[in-house]
Amino acid sequence: MSAINDNDIFTEARDQFLASLSPEEHRLFSKCSSADDLIEAIGKFDTTKEKRWLQKHLSKVSTLCKKLTPYFDVIGVFVQSQEFASIAWGAIRLILQLANNYVSFFEKLANTLERIALELPQYEVLPKLWKDLNIKPSPRLRSSLCRLYVDLFVFFQNVARVFVKKNGGAKKSPLVALDLFWKPFDVRFQDFLEQLKLHRQLINDEILLEQYQGGLLARKSGVEELIRGAQDRTFTSEACNQVERTKDMTEDMKSMLETRHKDDMVRRGLQWIQPPEFMLDLERAQDLREDGTTDWLFCEPLFKKWRALELSSRCAKAKGKFGTYALWVHGNPGCGKTILASSVVDELRDIDHRQVFYFFFRSGTSRLENATAAYRAILAQILQANRQDQEMIDKISFVMSNTSDGQAVASKHELIDLLRLCLHSTDDSYVILDGVDECVDSKDLVNDISLIFQGPPTKILMFSRPNVDALSRAMPAEQCLAVGRATSQDIDLFCSRKLVLLSEEGLLPHSIEIPRMTGHLVTGADGMFLWARLMIDYLSSPALTPRQRVKTVMSVTLPEGLETMYCRIVNLIHRGNQVEQRMARWIIMWLAFSERSLTSLELKESLKVMSIENEEDADDFSDFERTVIMISAGLIEPATTYDSRYHRNVPCFRFIHLSAQEYFSTANSALKSPLAISEPDSHLEITRSCLQYLTFHVPAQPLSGKLGQDVTPSHLDETFPLSNYAALHWINHLHKTTVNPINHSVPPVTHSGIYNQLIHSLSQFLSQKFVLMAWIEASYVFQERPNGQKLLEWSNKEVIITPSLPYDHKNSHETYSNALDFGNYLGILEADWGPKLSQSPGCIWEEITAYTPSRFLAKNTATQFDSLCADKLTGLNISTEYFCKVSEVTTDGHFVGVLSIWPSRLYQRLSSQSGSANHQVTLTELQESCSGWIARYELWSISERAERTVDLHIPLNQYEIWLQICQSLHYGHRMVDGPSETIRTISTWALHFPVAISSNAHHFTILRDLYSLVEGKDRLNARFESVRIDLEFQQPMAASWCLNGRSTQFMRSWPLRTYQIYQYFFTFSQDGRYLFFMDNEILKPMNLALFELGTSRALKLDLVMSLAAANRWVGRLRNVSTTFHPTKPLLAFTHSNTVCLWAFKQVGSPLSQCFCGRGTDQTISFSSCGGYIVIKESSSAPVVIQPIPKEFLGLALELESSSSQLHKGLKGEELKHIVGNPNSEIASQDLFKGHCAEIGVNGSNRGVSVIQSSAKVDVRLWAEEKSEYCEEAIELTRLPNWAGIQSSTATVQLPKSRDEMISIILNKSAKPYYDMSEQIDDQLPAVIRRDQRAVKRILEPTPKWPQEQSSDPSITNGTDHIEPTSRPRARSKNDAEMKERMIQSPQTSAIYEIRSQVEPQPTNFLIPRGRPVNPRRWYNRLSQKRFLRGTFS
Repeated sequence: MSAINDNDIFTEARDQFLASLSPEEHRLFSKCSSADDLIEAIGKFDTTKEKRWLQKHLSKVSTLCKKLTPYFDVIGVFVQSQEFASIAWGAIRLILQLANNYVSFFEKLANTLERIALELPQYEVLPKLWKDLNIKPSPRLRSSLCRLYVDLFVFFQNVARVFVKKNGGAKKSPLVALDLFWKPFDVRFQDFLEQLKLHRQLINDEILLEQYQGGLLARKSGVEELIRGAQDRTFTSEACNQVERTKDMTEDMKSMLETRHKDDMVRRGLQWIQPPEFMLDLERAQDLREDGTTDWLFCEPLFKKWRALELSSRCAKAKGKFGTYALWVHGNPGCGKTILASSVVDELRDIDHRQVFYFFFRSGTSRLENATAAYRAILAQILQANRQDQEMIDKISFVMSNTSDGQAVASKHELIDLLRLCLHSTDDSYVILDGVDECVDSKDLVNDISLIFQGPPTKILMFSRPNVDALSRAMPAEQCLAVGRATSQDIDLFCSRKLVLLSEEGLLPHSIEIPRMTGHLVTGADGMFLWARLMIDYLSSPALTPRQRVKTVMSVTLPEGLETMYCRIVNLIHRGNQVEQRMARWIIMWLAFSERSLTSLELKESLKVMSIENEEDADDFSDFERTVIMISAGLIEPATTYDSRYHRNVPCFRFIHLSAQEYFSTANSALKSPLAISEPDSHLEITRSCLQYLTFHVPAQPLSGKLGQDVTPSHLDETFPLSNYAALHWINHLHKTTVNPINHSVPPVTHSGIYNQLIHSLSQFLSQKFVLMAWIEASYVFQERPNGQKLLEWSNKEVIITPSLPYDHKNSHETYSNALDFGNYLGILEADWGPKLSQSPGCIWEEITAYTPSRFLAKNTATQFDSLCADKLTGLNISTEYFCKVSEVTTDGHFVGVLSIWPSRLYQRLSSQSGSANHQVTLTELQESCSGWIARYELWSISERAERTVDLHIPLNQYEIWLQICQSLHYGHRMVDGPSETIRTISTWALHFPVAISSNAHHFTILRDLYSLVEGKDRLNARFESVRIDLEFQQPMAASWCLNGRSTQFMRSWPLRTYQIYQYFFTFSQDGRYLFFMDNEILKPMNLALFELGTSRALKLDLVMSLAAANRWVGRLRNVSTTFHPTKPLLAFTHSNTVCLWAFKQVGSPLSQCFCGRGTDQTISFSSCGGYIVIKESSSAPVVIQPIPKEFLGLALELESSSSQLHKGLKGEELKHIVGNPNSEIASQDLFKGHCAEIGVNGSNRGVSVIQSSAKVDVRLWAEEKSEYCEEAIELTRLPNWAGIQSSTATVQLPKSRDEMISIILNKSAKPYYDMSEQIDDQLPAVIRRDQRAVKRILEPTPKWPQEQSSDPSITNGTDHIEPTSRPRARSKNDAEMKERMIQSPQTSAIYEIRSQVEPQPTNFLIPRGRPVNPRRWYNRLSQKRFLRGTFS
């Protein structure tokens, strides 16, 4: 390829790009001499965003500049690159300047340019390569360089077309005619990226080829290249001939693919925009329009001027201000604005043949009453009207393919920018907005559209009442058109036609003077078309005689308002029979005062509870819609509303006009209406009807019909249509009933009767325990928590107001008291169980009432809960809350030891003030706060019922407390709930305070003192003895325990820094024989020691071994897990994420780090054979089995026979009837804590893990053999959201027979730091007993494979997936055999015995379908169910 040809390609690409620019773009375009000039020019852009925002995106453009600069240097070898580079830099500047007008799109374009930079080849290596090899660029490389320049300008042109206005002229031919058909922008952009990848691959190949040009390989390759070149030329010639032959065939394909791409793009665009259902109101208004009306508007001079306005040149207005392109038509309610708006849409479309986009706001309809809904609807119309316009679809495609955060639905700011962008490409279009006064954010709407319509060639016409303040401020007076009485001519035409029809139908005498009667109606309407329509509907009522109709019309001699007309219609309703009156009043009341729009089915269902005496039957209406229209005398009409729960439109009813709703919802409407519909009465009746429906029509049982299963919202809605509204809104209506009727003109007797009915229904509701539980379940099924706070507010107000009312309130006080207590309980229930009820609402029928009991709910006897918390200590100098608490269950499961520390009242006060910014504490106060600390040790017997047998109060040495403060008191940080559901961080005092209890509950440690119980004459008179633990066994440790030295350091550097904190921990062995010590100080060796407790009666402690570890860890210890080997003097402990082994009786034995994981919450145990360590890094992680090095096991000698059973428990014979296999290696145990594993000689592993999270306690059984893995989980109990749950540890005690219950002991675990500002739990430690039939199997025993997942839904049974271990596994040949091998372990066998009872056949409570049974008979039959008698108390 010659240089001339190269220059021609670059010149042609440049010239065609410049020729494609419009005059406006030419004005904006300017060359940039270099990348630096480009960056400088972009930095001067005028943007509404702050400079920091622009600088962030400049860095993305700079990335592209750095990749393009070497490219222009390369093409300078064979062309004059400076000119072509300056045009390219200028093109980038142009598209960024065009996008700068759309803030949300500028970011998307910058991201696009950055992505292009990542795909560009590495051109900077080419010049050095050519120089080193003394060669010139090959023709193929030069062709690629030329082609890239062309591709870049094709991309620039595509982007510019997104942001510019169509000029209506002939489109420029494409730069390269390779695309046979049009494709959306995102598809073309992907094609462009693919081209860049090809260029990059070519550059890499070229570099490889040219490196071998000088040698034999290069020459050989050259010959092969020549041969291939000749073959390529022959093939190319044949291909060209084939292209010519098939050119005609591609035309049909081109058209088909273009249509397919466009239709797909329109569909995707509508999904992204998500428009509401906006056509119904337009169609309704078009149907109501009388022929020949509304023509007066098109003859108005202001409208004709606005209609004929040319928008080629307009002056910009300030934000929030409109120009001549906008017109505001305003009028009073009922003057026919919506009909006018619909006629304008038809006129401009049919006569002017313009694109007209519209939106009618509708108050009370969530998807039609905000500005964002209008933007979505208008954009959807633009996209549909321009679905064949490539440039319009490109704009949508560009925005969708470059969303910055991956949101599936367009945001408000994206809608506004896209609306501006699209309206620029429409030719003289119109936007019609009706009901701006019904827009809930009308101020934002006015500000937005004043900005949107400043530039585009689009006119906007808005209709509303005159009371829209934002419009009156933004619209010039000369652009406002008042409707006034301009509709009188239309009303005359409408009324005369209707009167003729009435006369022809015999409803009016034939002798009447139609013009005279029409004049009366026009006078009465006074410009309000709605008045005229309502009057005609009124005259059409069959309840009137012809003479009464004439008299009514002739009595109208002065202008009447809508209020008078509504009163006339209500009087007409009042003339009907009592059944029609009651039904009309009921429906009007619900439409006027309901919290949300009721569906037709809900409104029909509400008729069942219209009366408190008798049960109504709402299923006998043959045509419910026609019935509602007839009995309401035309005040109510059918409509549709959007159901956000199921994302669909459903039929409903609404008032014929917004003014009708305003009439009935005004404070004094009852004075004007013989139907006596007042707001207080309405809320009372709606509340009563909701309570009555919940009490007698929703079954008082698990709503799914079975325990342990949850009903779906759709099924509950379908079966009981009013259940959603009644469950979620009765408290809201009740809250609005707190009104003193004496202050109203409503007859007190009427109000009193309705009020007494409400109190009676509320009393019934609160007295039915199963009804309340079903209501709570329904509330959470519909994803809304019961509002106990509003119930509390109502109860408190009623207690104050009721004595002043003329009611018989002697029985009301009990109801108020019950409502108050129940409201308090609902708050506790939400705090304890809210997330779990949201996830599984049916669990209200299970263990919840055992943990959080209430006299209002039936208690589930399948769960028993006993808290091991005693009364608080009292005294002037003792704190009101404990500082820390730990507990431990004995190995036989009969006792629980509880140790709590109670600081001084002064320390509590100083600590509580530590989070204050102006808090100052002196060292003297801090030292004084160390006096008066008390330790409380309790021993609880839990064999049958929880009973405290020992209660010791131990004064603590104030110098020991002061030493501990000097060692570890510092400021810790904790996350707490802030205002408006935010999270904030506070700084509080944090103190390390080591305490521990042995597994026999007779020994415990407090700081560095060991205590032992000494039995007295009886257990309640037990006493203690103590001994100081000598911790200065290493010379460097003396400084850590020197009070003077620590005190001096503390006074000099208070508060302590992280590196100054000294930590230490004590842990007892499983048999209580040994006491393990470990300390931690940052950047210092870790000290270990093992003490042996003496066997004599006197308390004695001997040092067995100590070790100063060579490792220096950085960071504080959070969680420490320790376990002793069952037969060897070997222990394992965790430090951060490392598991270490120590042979504590071997002199000079070093630490061995046997495992390093990723988590810091590891729990460890030894396998039953003693050759492995079982590690679990988190509750969801699989068990890791780590073999102990044989050489390390050799260092540990066998322990004496007297202490060979560290894991002493029940003998196998005692559980033989349960476990069925007493000869297993694992000792038979009745207590499970942590993990227990058995390792077989053939590589088969099995075990049991007790997993506790903040949500529940599970027992996991797992088995592994070779490459097969099986796991099953059994949920023992859910746990409430109590403050101390996360710092507790579960121990499970298996039952010995089928009649016994499973026991779960929740112990308080030690924490690394304590602070007095934490929320204190008053429930832990605790013992939970669960019926074996109440536990749940949550994971079927099925093999798991990391690379293959079964499609069988029974594998997970609706629970979280349990990940297998990290080793690859193959599918089991026989799952039944795998399950059998897992059962062979005694522990797993015992749990399988329980599992066999997990899923008893529950009692089926069939939800009544169709015609429901009598609610009282239903209740009587339900209360006799054996299940309810046996499960609840």
